[in-house]
Amino acid sequence: MNPYDHIDDFKAGKLSGKELRKFEVALETDKQLARQVENYDVLKTASEGILELQLLEEVKNATGQSTYGENRNTRFGNGETHPIFYWLALLVTIVFVIYYLFNPISPGDEPGPMAFAEVYIEPLWEVSRKTDVDIISEASSKYLNGKFKAAKNQLLSISSTSDEANYWLAEMHLQHEEPDSVLNYLPEFDISNQKYERSKYVEAMAYYLLGQKSRAREVINTLPKGRYERLKAVLNQEE
Repeated sequence: MNPYDHIDDFKAGKLSGKELRKFEVALETDKQLARQVENYDVLKTASEGILELQLLEEVKNATGQSTYGENRNTRFGNGETHPIFYWLALLVTIVFVIYYLFNPISPGDEPGPMAFAEVYIEPLWEVSRKTDVDIISEASSKYLNGKFKAAKNQLLSISSTSDEANYWLAEMHLQHEEPDSVLNYLPEFDISNQKYERSKYVEAMAYYLLGQKSRAREVINTLPKGRYERLKAVLNQEE
């Protein structure tokens, strides 16, 4: 079955059964066919116009008279319609038909250039755009509300890239008296870092909990006089 031979029957509702189903399948897969069916009325009118012009020309040639009334403004000095009028009308009609036959995609069917933001679709999984500071702040809030596990998991999400997160993990484990975890997470800060002294205190406390008093004393004694004197005194008493 050539669906192009059955466009008239389809539009007239004469197709049925298998022929109708075959035509509908072809209509869904063949854009050219769909285009012709969509513009059926326009194409039919155009083709009928061409036929009418041809018939009028035949009548004119047969009678030797103009096929239009005497008052047509297309008449020339001899009272007849100039042949060029027919040829121009025929040419315009042919161009019109060819455009619709061979241009299956009308303007606007294809999207033009679009900005990235217009076509980008967010992934289905959650995308976090929080900064490390935001995450540490939220984790601290959870910890203070007794949610140690939730706070730890949040800090672990950035621990591979954040010394600050590791520091707070160490502080939290010190609160729970888990010295091994303290030493595991505690980062080595430069002396210029504002948390340098506090991190040394945390380290000394971890060794103290492990029973390594001399090691704890070595660490805490590196700090300036007047700092963490209570811990220093305790460790010195236990020499």
